[in-house]
Amino acid sequence: FADEYYGNNCWGRAYAYLKLGEVYKAKKDIKEGLKTEKTNSDQTNSKLFWIAAELADYEGNKNLEIEFYRKAIFYTPNDLKVKTNLAYVLINNDQYEEGLSLLDEVILAYPYNPFAYNNRAQAHLEKGNLHEAKIDLEKSKRLDPNNPFLYRNYYTYYLLLDDPEKACR
Repeated sequence: FADEYYGNNCWGRAYAYLKLGEVYKAKKDIKEGLKTEKTNSDQTNSKLFWIAAELADYEGNKNLEIEFYRKAIFYTPNDLKVKTNLAYVLINNDQYEEGLSLLDEVILAYPYNPFAYNNRAQAHLEKGNLHEAKIDLEKSKRLDPNNPFLYRNYYTYYLLLDDPEKACR
């Protein structure tokens, strides 16, 4: 194989193994694919680190998950999906400012991303910024009214307003 194809094949197989719950095999393929990191394309390395982050999440290792998402972004700095994922992990680890900053970048680049607005609303809720959270919840709802995570954040919003009746609607 040419190195580029080798790393890419390792990424694809690792992704499939993770989806099948075969974590050991997925890890093995990620390690194998990263042996050619210097000659892989940036896109291939980003995919390898992205799936490594998914594996770290699967194992509950948030610090490693954050590290791997950062490496994925290093290789593809304009990848909005990876930035959105990293922001979500940062927010869930009380690193609100960095998470919010990343989501601001994502929204500036692509203002039609309902997940970015919803994740930003979550950060605002956790920080107690209810007005900002409501604005982002409404934007997210306009873009994707079927997102179940949106409603989880709406419930939180109404509970923080001490309105349990609205939280149940």
